[in-house]
Amino acid sequence: MTHAKTTGKAIAALEHAEERAPTGSYVLFNAVDPAVATRAASGSWHVAKRGESTTDRDVHARRALYIDVDAERASGTSATDDARRRAGHVECAPHPLMPGLRRVG
Repeated sequence: MTHAKTTGKAIAALEHAEERAPTGSYVLFNAVDPAVATRAASGSWHVAKRGESTTDRDVHARRALYIDVDAERASGTSATDDARRRAGHVECAPHPLMPGLRRVG
């Protein structure tokens, strides 16, 4: 985990993370309790063990709805280009709950 205070620093942190070939990288844009950033120094990566990272209780306001769409595949394997294309059609399809969501900002 890392705490980036600007978009530029978040991008730089993710580019650095990609050098390590992670299985996934996530960025939280929701407003979190400022105390969360005091858990570790800002701008560098830290090991976040289960239960030691940001939780739903730490989120003060939701700024984005995150939808993670994955192709069905065996555990520990990567999706093929064809599987990614098929998953892309799913992520672009409207969900029945979406009309009830409101845009903020």
